[in-house]
Amino acid sequence: MRQVFDWIGRVLIVSGIAIAVAQLAEARAQPAPLQFGVLPNLSARVIVESYQPFRTYLERRLGRAVEIVTAPSFKAYHANLMAGKYDLAVTAANLGRLAEIDAGHHVFAIYEPPIPGIVAVLRAKQIKSPAELRGKVLALANPQSLVAMKGMEWFAAQGLHAGTDFTTLHARNDDSLAQVLGSGEAPMAMMSLGEFRAIREELRKDLEILVEFVRVPGFLALTGNHIEKSLAASIRDAVIELARHPEGEEFFRRSGFKAIRAVEQTELATLDSVLAETRRLMSQP
Repeated sequence: MRQVFDWIGRVLIVSGIAIAVAQLAEARAQPAPLQFGVLPNLSARVIVESYQPFRTYLERRLGRAVEIVTAPSFKAYHANLMAGKYDLAVTAANLGRLAEIDAGHHVFAIYEPPIPGIVAVLRAKQIKSPAELRGKVLALANPQSLVAMKGMEWFAAQGLHAGTDFTTLHARNDDSLAQVLGSGEAPMAMMSLGEFRAIREELRKDLEILVEFVRVPGFLALTGNHIEKSLAASIRDAVIELARHPEGEEFFRRSGFKAIRAVEQTELATLDSVLAETRRLMSQP
């Protein structure tokens, strides 16, 4: 009888080892989650909520887990992008073009429509003209963004130069911009229309748009230069076809974007005039 129990015990042990080995092999066979980087132009909360349908769609199309990741700042995000930490990434047009030229990543799509750049003010202040910024403070959350770069050019065309005619204040995020206006630290804040809309309603209701000064190209989507060509092609096809699926409709509803389409190299070349300034801004401490 003891021999029988010993034999049964050995069988159970061997079976347990076999099951464990099989489970380990299965776990190893599962690909690592796809790293989907999203530019931190909005708070992490808003980004995750907006991109959840996009993530669900990609997981279904690609048959693997997808993680939405971002970073604390434009600079940190861009550093991660240049280092190849994202398999799929969405970033500002100037930063995407820079990642293509300087790091060899592959830009394949652009978000629509173009992004409006605006100046917002506190409604109660009754500010009527950008000229009222002279000698005061301009708040902005993302000084390395294309909207901010074009905004500084626009203010300069109005005879207002940063560092000479006004100073700048860096706010942490979209809600912080509203709080800076409300506290009186700055009479004006420069941002994209998307950032303005992302401000919580209880804060945004006290603000108004003073002027829309530019429309810049939308965000660019790119694949990292480190991923296999077949995976990159699958990602590109999935992203371009997003609008045909229910998850795409929900993503566009939540985010305010209207479409994601293939981008031409001739379009990307129009961004080259701002690359030197972009490099300078990204290299600053």
